[in-house]
Amino acid sequence: IGYVCAGRCVVEERELCDADFSEEDRGVRNQFVAPPPPPPGRAAAEAQRVVAERTLPDSTPMPKKPVTLKDKVAEAEAALAALEAEMLEAEADAGVLAELGEKRGVLQAKVDALHAEMEEAAAQRKAAAEALERVFNRGLDRSVQPPPPPPPPPPLAASAKERGEARLRVKALNEAARKRKKEKKKKFGKRERDEFATIEAEVDALEAAAAKAEAEMRAGNSAKPRLPQTQLLALASAATNARRAADEKMNRYLELDDMLAASQAETE
Repeated sequence: IGYVCAGRCVVEERELCDADFSEEDRGVRNQFVAPPPPPPGRAAAEAQRVVAERTLPDSTPMPKKPVTLKDKVAEAEAALAALEAEMLEAEADAGVLAELGEKRGVLQAKVDALHAEMEEAAAQRKAAAEALERVFNRGLDRSVQPPPPPPPPPPLAASAKERGEARLRVKALNEAARKRKKEKKKKFGKRERDEFATIEAEVDALEAAAAKAEAEMRAGNSAKPRLPQTQLLALASAATNARRAADEKMNRYLELDDMLAASQAETE
């Protein structure tokens, strides 16, 4: 808002009020400047045009009011209400009721589509208003912007323990790759077939033993009074060994299964 008074112009940001449009304010009074009179030829032509418009015949069609989306929705809803009333009257006639039901479905779909179109138009108007508001307010926001976030700290160097664990993982991966490469060259002979015939039972037995040892370890840890430390360590070692044996037997079972599949593929 620019306010001119006493030879000064004060600019401030605020909402418009009634005093901004008052001629009794001590600011500059709005002066009405009359437009210059039109030339004689133009005035005569304008008078002739007005007389011609007033003497148009009554049969001249008036411009039609544009049909808005709201009018279309109201018309479709009125037709739907009339159809529902007609369905209530014809509820005794199944054939007529089925036909009216199909028409009602078509009208309902039309009403739903019009409502969706209205919602989309409302969303577009809202987005346009927000964009216009941002354009108007551009440059008026003098609030202090927050400083940018600090850069992330540099990653910490790995400790000696982490480096050792990483080397062990790489070594295990390399060993597993060499083992897989070596296993590809193995053949599924009679000894492997005999082992494969009984290995499933061995896997089940070792899994049961590992589960039993782990259950005994958990029971020992929660026992009251607390068991001696040596006994707890023995239970933990037994559970670890049982689980390791079960895992190794399972890995051997998977290895034999892969060898059997490869052998069958070669024979085919």
